[in-house]
Amino acid sequence: MPAAPLPKNEAQRLARLRAYRILDTPPEDAFDRIVRIAANVLDTPIALVSLVDQGRQWFKAKIGLDARETPRDLAFCAHAILSDEVLVVPDATQHATFADNPLINCAPNIRFYAGAPLTTHDGLKLGTVCVIDDKPHAPSPRQIALLRDLSALAMDELELRAAGKLALEEVEERKRIDAFKTAFISTINHEIRTPLTSIIGGLELVNGGMLGEVPPHMGEVLTIAERNAALLLRLINELLDTAALEAGQMEFNPRPMDLTAMIEESMENLRSYCREKRITVSREGASGITVNGDKARLTQVLNNLISNGVKFSPPGSDIRIGVTTEGGRATVSVSDTGGGIPESIRPRIFGKFVQGHAAGKGEGTGLGLSIVKAIVERHGGEIGFETETGSGTRFHFTLPTL
Repeated sequence: MPAAPLPKNEAQRLARLRAYRILDTPPEDAFDRIVRIAANVLDTPIALVSLVDQGRQWFKAKIGLDARETPRDLAFCAHAILSDEVLVVPDATQHATFADNPLINCAPNIRFYAGAPLTTHDGLKLGTVCVIDDKPHAPSPRQIALLRDLSALAMDELELRAAGKLALEEVEERKRIDAFKTAFISTINHEIRTPLTSIIGGLELVNGGMLGEVPPHMGEVLTIAERNAALLLRLINELLDTAALEAGQMEFNPRPMDLTAMIEESMENLRSYCREKRITVSREGASGITVNGDKARLTQVLNNLISNGVKFSPPGSDIRIGVTTEGGRATVSVSDTGGGIPESIRPRIFGKFVQGHAAGKGEGTGLGLSIVKAIVERHGGEIGFETETGSGTRFHFTLPTL
């Protein structure tokens, strides 16, 4: 008997079969049920879920047959995968293609064969659901239709099995990534941030004259070192905050707090920075507003918005902080007179790694506003902005009041 010709898409077919990673796997109930039903429907002693590999056909499920595989060049299934239709051989001894097949005269003494291709959604045929008997058969159209349905069901099981394995692998990969991130964050926190904080503290003591007078030329270098160390610490803190938010591990300790007092404190903390940039910060609007919030986190929000305003405003300008209340919500706004946010980055200004809203002034990680947005939303609030090129930007966020 001549071996079946190879399908035109044989390389692609074999690659897809291997991608399912089902060859040489243990029996599974879902496929075993299919062969039991097939044998019963077609009234045959043998039924198989057969996968046609490069040089063999391998049986994922079988009933009535001891062998786990047979050579491909003897396989009826190798012929069945060449067509979209169910291959039906009522009596192999009378069939031109199979009459001299050795499996006719030795076990399993094939006379009747019917095989429905296992077909992927894009038409690749991986094998068959087939039935075999040592007696001729004349199957009815209903039986052939049911065999085709069982083949489709087996293909669905293959897809479901592959999807399940992929999902498990993705979960395991996510666990590995999370474990790496946790270790990385711990390293940053303990091996970099802790000593960096000590370095900054030492530089502040030296630059403040606490350890004696510093020569002018040395003081300038130490001041630059302190400024850059503080910038590095801020970048590290933003990376750690982003990782904590993504992992759902950022701690929030909300309690009733005076919103106006928090704003005044933030303005005071940034006063020297504003003075260095020759920019004033003023507050206007309502007072005596109480919100339920994490003071440290909301101060972080306001510090970021004020710092951005200062960074992108010309010397001599004023940053205005406004506070209003309406409908049980307080709105805090921070307005600058800088160059505005370019249209190209407005849709993603609260995304990660979006740097600077004025050309040439981007510095830092570009994580600040994404952290601000997450903190505001964790407080049940919303954040937005209005901007106009050349005329400045107004950021505003809302918080529920008590």
